[in-house]
Amino acid sequence: MDHPQILIAEDSQLTIRLYQRILSEFGYNCHIAENGREAIAKYKLLKNKPEVVIIDYHMPIMDGLTAMSKILKLNPYQSILFASADSDIKNTVMDLGASDFLNKPFEVSELIGIIRKITKKDQSIDINQSEKIRSELI
Repeated sequence: MDHPQILIAEDSQLTIRLYQRILSEFGYNCHIAENGREAIAKYKLLKNKPEVVIIDYHMPIMDGLTAMSKILKLNPYQSILFASADSDIKNTVMDLGASDFLNKPFEVSELIGIIRKITKKDQSIDINQSEKIRSELI
């Protein structure tokens, strides 16, 4: 069985590694883009579209808002999780089509819970697995 795909647009290497570690533990296959332009290019190349695109707000070359807008033009039904430490933009990104907003820094259970919610997956999170990953990350 193929693992569900997630495209991550994030310029921080530390945050990329964090996403990869958490999401791979929960069975997701991650595709990484380090800016908005790269995210759009990778999105177009993916044969099986990702269940979720996680987009950071502040990135070089093309910001997250622009990237989200362009991805939604390619596929208006694409689930997008917008992630930022700037919580002031939450209403704006939700109005522009984001499926949900992840405030950074985040907890493992929060990330997985939001992804499961927007993909309509089983929302029960294995607390032991979540705590195990959290303790390994600290």
